[in-house]
Amino acid sequence: MFLETIVDTFSKFGPVFVDWPVISNNAGTLEGSTRAGKYQTGYLFVVYEEERSVQMLMRSCYEHEGKTYLLISSPTIKHKPVEVRPWRLSDINFMLQADMPINHRRTVFIGAMPRPITAGEVARHMNDLYGPVCYAGILVDPELQYPKGAARVTFATEKGFLNALNAKFMLLPHDGARKRVEIKPYIMEDSACDECGATQSDGSSAIHFCLDPSCAQYFCEQCWSHYHSADMRLMSHRPFIRNGQLTWVGFDSFLFSVFVNCYTHIGGGCIEQLMPSPSTTTEADGVPDNCEEPMAV
Repeated sequence: MFLETIVDTFSKFGPVFVDWPVISNNAGTLEGSTRAGKYQTGYLFVVYEEERSVQMLMRSCYEHEGKTYLLISSPTIKHKPVEVRPWRLSDINFMLQADMPINHRRTVFIGAMPRPITAGEVARHMNDLYGPVCYAGILVDPELQYPKGAARVTFATEKGFLNALNAKFMLLPHDGARKRVEIKPYIMEDSACDECGATQSDGSSAIHFCLDPSCAQYFCEQCWSHYHSADMRLMSHRPFIRNGQLTWVGFDSFLFSVFVNCYTHIGGGCIEQLMPSPSTTTEADGVPDNCEEPMAV
């Protein structure tokens, strides 16, 4: 299935931007080039300028076994069903109670998630595994505002927070399968050091978090060195260091986008890339590379 077919089909409902991420066929990392060895994923994002375009699209779809499909035709393929999932504003954030206080020091970061998963789904699963969750938020594209495959989750209790950190990984159920995702501490940009309260670091924020259960706290660079060199038992501890900028969308943001699962077996199961994709994600962004297995419709 080619990009021209996708654009022709979805532009019938209004002005549209199509973002089709690509993966490497050997390393399994997201790329944004048209070099040989790069293939398009089995999903893409369709972003409309107006809400009514999404409504028109959804009216043209049909339901089957709880999922929504649109038939797409090309010169070589007739009436191929592709799954369509509208990305709703309410899918980005989840709060247990609107007035519930959120302690950002009990927040974890989850990377390499299935992109269509919602904040509510993440919150419910982690609540069942580790303890009560008071907030979950999905990382989204800063410009187009669709999911990038990562989230942050804040626990209501210190015990739940530590349970999640100690687990390090979890199996996240989605669409009848389970995806292994990594759990890391989420360090806020303005976090204060738990040892000195920023008095020893000229007001600089804490960028280190000790993952060892005996510490499990935030440190500035000076306090990390001083605290962990004072006791031989602490010298083996390894810090998690904040690196990169993350973009989160609040409750007042708005978007009109849909997720399209359009994998089809062409040329031995790979779909050759036709254009670069802007939705690339690297470790430098503070987000683990997210490469999902294509799902056949």
